[in-house]
Amino acid sequence: DNTGCSASTTINVSQPTAPTFSTSFTNVTCNGANTGTINVGVSGGNGPFSYLWNDGATTANRTSLVAGNYSLTTTDNNACTYQNNFTISQQTAINITSTVTNVVCNGGNTGTITTTTTGGTAPFSYNWGGGVTTPNRTNLTAGTYTLTVTDNNSCTTSHTASIVQSSTLSIVATVNLVTCSGGNNGNISLAVSGGSTPYTFNWGGGITTQNLTNLTIGTYAVTVTDNAGCTFSDSYIITQPSAITA
Repeated sequence: DNTGCSASTTINVSQPTAPTFSTSFTNVTCNGANTGTINVGVSGGNGPFSYLWNDGATTANRTSLVAGNYSLTTTDNNACTYQNNFTISQQTAINITSTVTNVVCNGGNTGTITTTTTGGTAPFSYNWGGGVTTPNRTNLTAGTYTLTVTDNNSCTTSHTASIVQSSTLSIVATVNLVTCSGGNNGNISLAVSGGSTPYTFNWGGGITTQNLTNLTIGTYAVTVTDNAGCTFSDSYIITQPSAITA
């Protein structure tokens, strides 16, 4: 004091025991799903406690979570706050790519589909329907094919591939018959459509022209081959009138 006298004392400043947090979480199993969970347990401290998550939820435990970052603020009975942060992850999405070989000739079964699967968790299983469980397909006709892939976590995704084919190779023939009995002025003219140009023609006997002229009576067969090797065959009959009898 003012005369130099002194005295001492000890003062203890105490604080409440900090709460102890026990936390656990599960990540999302399948990409894009909402199967994540967070469990928070609190012991000690000065309860009761209130909870506030960064997305507005007010329960200690969370379910049905999508992948993302979650922050929990816990407030005790003295308005003291404690922060816990969590990251819920997910596996990469299952991705299917395909390479398609189309049917060469209309009505054929030369189509193929080759697939590659990435992401997810290997091994994968494959289902095209109809009991087909291979990743790749051969001997396919034109059409749409859907593959469902399931990974080791039972996550699934589907992919659709389409097989197309060339248009039908067809022939329209104009046939002119022999005018007079015993004559040779018959002819056959062909108009070809479909397939892929250019076309080649085979009448047999080394004749490879598109049209025939100076024909006598008979049956004439032609095979038309397009640029892809597809063929179409047809035959035509040249007739003549009966002979004039005097």
